Amino acid sequence: MLFTIGLIFSLLLPFICGKLIKKYSVTFYIVSAIFSITATVLANFSRDLPVFVNQYILALFSKSIIATFLWIIVMWTGALKNGSFLIKKLMPVRGELSIIAFILTLCHVIVYGQIYLTRLVFHSDTMPISMLLMTLLSVLMVIIMLPLSIISFKTIRKKVSPKTWKKIQKFAYLFYALIYIHILILDIPKARSGNREYLFNVIAYSIIFISYAICRIRKYFLNRKKVQNKALLNTVSAVIGAVSVCGVAFFVQPLPDKVVEIRPENKMVVSESVTENSSSPTETPSTIATQPPTQPQTSSATEKPTQKPSEKTTVSTTQMPTQVPTQISTVVSTTPATQIITYQTNETPVAVETPQENNDVPVQQEIPQNIPVPATEMLTPTEPEKIYIYNDGTYTATAFGYDGDVTITVTVKDDVITDIKGTTMESDDYYFSMAKKEVFQQILDRQQSDVDACSGATYSSKAIMHAVQKALDSAKKH
Repeated sequence: MLFTIGLIFSLLLPFICGKLIKKYSVTFYIVSAIFSITATVLANFSRDLPVFVNQYILALFSKSIIATFLWIIVMWTGALKNGSFLIKKLMPVRGELSIIAFILTLCHVIVYGQIYLTRLVFHSDTMPISMLLMTLLSVLMVIIMLPLSIISFKTIRKKVSPKTWKKIQKFAYLFYALIYIHILILDIPKARSGNREYLFNVIAYSIIFISYAICRIRKYFLNRKKVQNKALLNTVSAVIGAVSVCGVAFFVQPLPDKVVEIRPENKMVVSESVTENSSSPTETPSTIATQPPTQPQTSSATEKPTQKPSEKTTVSTTQMPTQVPTQISTVVSTTPATQIITYQTNETPVAVETPQENNDVPVQQEIPQNIPVPATEMLTPTEPEKIYIYNDGTYTATAFGYDGDVTITVTVKDDVITDIKGTTMESDDYYFSMAKKEVFQQILDRQQSDVDACSGATYSSKAIMHAVQKALDSAKKH
């Protein structure tokens, strides 16, 4: 979106206001300076601005989108065919456009220079190689840009000899190449992470800069009349351009998603208390009835026919079977001397004899049909059903960070934030990485989005908190 807006605005400026720029150049310089200063000041208060203003207005200046396209127009003017319609339209205001581009670029230099230069001087060990290289190249670009822009003013250009002026202008080719490298270093990591906007930017800028290089070299050979076969030159140029752009497009193919994942360090441990000599929770009869019986590990039955009538026969078990047979039938047979009670189960029958006092009277003893299952645990009373505020699930929300979106995914289970993941589209993910280490853990510990910001990464911290709260709001039950 920014690419399209910047391109349209930059093209309209010379084609619609070309004559005005030539006639009132100083006025355009002042207006450009006002825009640049205003955007620089507002960049420090981006958190208080609407998202639309941050993404589609302020970013045009703070990210140097318009300035970059103005440099591209100035660059391409030198590669166009002499006498063509475009060169007649652009060449008269080429110097003025370069000065406007320089003034607008200062906003980008100030906004990001204070961040990266401070980090380069005091915390260079924390900078990735790509970021360190980009910062050094940016410093070199500013060094080249200053003399190129200064000698573009008419009053200064008149005081510089044509030979010296041409020598200085040759550094413009290096400046254009550094712009392209700068864009690639910034956009390729995000393009490879699957962001389609940055993938489009890398391919589009590659077409612009690679085509310019080919056209400029082609124009050089044609002007010097060093090429006999023009058709062959055109064919070679087209093939080189196509192969180069395709190579870049292949290189920036998205990689598998890399998502930052933080889980709580202290997980809840559920402990189960069981009574002694029990290996599993007590099963209800209805549950036991569906399972086949198993043999007890050790059991013994003692039979004492000479025992006194007052004593009771005991059956001792050293360990109860894991599962108790469900159907137990009893057969009572009486004799003048003894009463034999036989327990018939699915297992081996166990017989117990008990002597009788009265040998003449048969004894009828009522035996329970089911032997109760020994309880191994105390049943806890059922707790009342809890009323939850949030629906269980995973919810995603986005908030604007320092200069790009921060996307957070929150997982909720029983009103507990159990997991947080996050990605950033900010130009430098270093500050997001700093923020997530502290902010993610605080949110998980406190179970709320309003926590302390990470020192040195305030914008990214606030964006994380805001996105988490938006995700929780979307998870609320209606």
